[in-house]
Amino acid sequence: VQQVAERLVGPSGEIGYTAFLGELLASKAADENRVLWREFDRLDLDNDGNLDKAEVAKLLESPALAQVVKRRGSGALMSLMDTDGDGIICFEEFRAALSG
Repeated sequence: VQQVAERLVGPSGEIGYTAFLGELLASKAADENRVLWREFDRLDLDNDGNLDKAEVAKLLESPALAQVVKRRGSGALMSLMDTDGDGIICFEEFRAALSG
């Protein structure tokens, strides 16, 4: 926190709004990526770096996510996430689908 504050404080000893907001957004994106990576890694049961349909189906076991996807099955979830149509979900596809 101290290092971030030091980077933000200008010569006048004040923090510029734009600099503050930029650091805040960068921090939020990094935190979101860490959370998504942990979830992706937890779901990747065979540790191949991708999610298949069975692994994606595990997402539906989460009550919060099941409510968000509103009765869509794992096939519909795969279609939503698998943007390149190769039948597996890489982390970038997972992140793009879940981070909005």
